[in-house]
Amino acid sequence: MPKYAYRAFDGLGRMETGVLEADSERAAVASFQSRGFLVTSLTARDDKDRERPARRLGGYFRINRRDLVIVTRQLATMVSAGLPIISALRVLAEQIPNRRLREVIVRVRLGIERGGSLSDEIARYPEAFFPFFVNTVRAGEVSGVLDASMNYLADYLERELDLIQKVKTAATYPVVVGAFTTMVAMGAIAFVVPVFVTIFASFKVQLPLITVIVIRTSEIVRHFWWAGMLLLVGLGMAMVVTRSSELGQRIMDAVVLKVPIVGPLVLRLSFARFGRAMAV
Repeated sequence: MPKYAYRAFDGLGRMETGVLEADSERAAVASFQSRGFLVTSLTARDDKDRERPARRLGGYFRINRRDLVIVTRQLATMVSAGLPIISALRVLAEQIPNRRLREVIVRVRLGIERGGSLSDEIARYPEAFFPFFVNTVRAGEVSGVLDASMNYLADYLERELDLIQKVKTAATYPVVVGAFTTMVAMGAIAFVVPVFVTIFASFKVQLPLITVIVIRTSEIVRHFWWAGMLLLVGLGMAMVVTRSSELGQRIMDAVVLKVPIVGPLVLRLSFARFGRAMAV
């Protein structure tokens, strides 16, 4: 069935834009007139418009989750109050301090003014809006309850942000203790063990295997510390590149789930997110 991008005004003068499926242009206009809308723009829309590649704003840019929560809550409030989506986005763009997010909102508004729908426009910015966000907005548009969908999204994002903050708080102490312990151990191996090497050499006796291993580890750390730094940087870059593909992300997730303590924690967090998503 053909699709038409429209711009129409209701009896109160509020503008509405989106995409409508109809048998013909005449049928689309009749559908709006039956609901008391005045159509000012109606253009046939090619399916290729939906397949335009996602736009990137450069690098590995990601929207801060807290900023997204604030924007979603404000947009939900304005839509629930009856403010047209274009006007709501214009107000948001004037209030957002984050320059990149403001640029996204402006581009989304311009796309809607050209006849696009909100879900299709935000789908072109995956760095800012994840798939669940886009699909929830699309479901609200199709069912005619965009205001309810936006409120559900705002509640969902606020609860998820609160959950993430709790997990980070719970993980801070063990991470700090582990990092401090590692630093102390490396410092002892690099600076303390060499002091005892000369003492052990004066004994002229065969040292236990564990002592020999510690001494050899100390020598490796002191002479090849730069290789360890390069290895860490290489592993970090490899993780970033691996997670950039769907297959690599699945492999990384499978590895993380098998890590003791961390795996069960991530699994429980995923179940919590799944439950919240189903509730929406």
